[in-house]
Amino acid sequence: INTPVGISVTAASHLDKEASEINELYIGNKVKKADFESFILSCRELISVILTNLRSASELIKSFKRVAVDQSYEDKRVFNFSSYIDDIITSLSPEFKKVKHKIKVNCPSNLVMESYPGHITQVLSNLILNSLTHAFNDDVVGNIDIEIKDDEEDILIKYSDDGIGIDSENINKIFEPFFTTKRNKGGSGLGLNIVYNIVTHKLHGSIQCESKVGVGTSFEITIPKNINKS
Repeated sequence: INTPVGISVTAASHLDKEASEINELYIGNKVKKADFESFILSCRELISVILTNLRSASELIKSFKRVAVDQSYEDKRVFNFSSYIDDIITSLSPEFKKVKHKIKVNCPSNLVMESYPGHITQVLSNLILNSLTHAFNDDVVGNIDIEIKDDEEDILIKYSDDGIGIDSENINKIFEPFFTTKRNKGGSGLGLNIVYNIVTHKLHGSIQCESKVGVGTSFEITIPKNINKS
C-alpha cells in the first residue's frame, strides 16, 4: 500500500507546487497563454497519476479486508474461486516483494463453489509461504504454479514449485506436526500439518505430495465443489 499512496502524495505535492506558481503569476498579472496551457496539461497528468494509484491502493485494501474477514470467521458461502485466489495472491504480495520469485495461477474464471473460503486461504497461503521458505536458494528466481480444474463434483488444485525438492527420506514426514528442515530460519514445522488437517478434516478433501530433488515439489488437492454434498 505504501507504493501507490506514496506516489499519490508525491503527485499531489507537485500539483500543489504547480498551483502555487500559476497563482503567483495570476496575482502579478503575468499569466501567459503558454503558462496556462502548461498548467492545465500538468493538472491532467498529475490527477491521472493520483487517481490510478489511489484506485490501486483501494483495491489492495479491499482484497486484504476480504481475506482477513474470511480467515477470522469459519462461515461457509458461495464464492468465485478465481477472484478469491486473486485476493489471496494480493494479500501475499509483500512476501513476494522481498524476493524475485514468480507465481502463476490458471483457474477457470467462472468457477463457483460453496465452501469455507477462510480455510482455502489458509491452505494456499501456507503452501506459498512454505515454498518461499524452503524451496528456493537465495541466488535463484523460482516459479510457483497453481492450476485449478473443475471436475464436476470436485475441484482439483495442483500446486507446484521448481525448487530444490524434498529428500525421499523426508517426503513421508512433511505432514507431521513440528517436522521442519529450516528451524534455524524460522520454520515451525506446522505449516504443512495445518494444510493437511484443513484439507482432510475441514474441507472434506484429500492431498498428496510428490517431489524430486533438484526438480521441485507438487501437491495435488481434491476438495468438493459443494461441501454440503460431501
